[in-house]
Amino acid sequence: MSTRTIASTLMAVCLSLEACASGGARVPDGIAHRGDRDGILARARILAGRGDHLYSSRYYEAALKRGAPEAEVLPALVAQQVRGGRLLAALDSTARLSAIRGNPEEIVALHRLIEELTGHERELEVEVKR
Repeated sequence: MSTRTIASTLMAVCLSLEACASGGARVPDGIAHRGDRDGILARARILAGRGDHLYSSRYYEAALKRGAPEAEVLPALVAQQVRGGRLLAALDSTARLSAIRGNPEEIVALHRLIEELTGHERELEVEVKR
């Protein structure tokens, strides 16, 4: 598979994941203590809108630690992790997301693509139903 094809596929899957959302690495010091989860989520969305995908992903992670619903936050988190170059973190997040959503094909495809790009493997909890 060519690099261009991989990049195009990765971006298409990320965009579809992000559209599903309502709205690994260490979280920067103090994020989890800056307000409630709704405020942290709002900041994550602002950062994403500005193109600061690295910090946006870390704010989404902080929101999850504060109890934000995984089903709502994980699609946006995965998209921001991929765009921010945090592919190993995205690999873990896609595994969590697939467990919540029952392994839809687009999540499994993204997970496998990230495995191929990084050379790392993470097992999905449930096999894809065909």
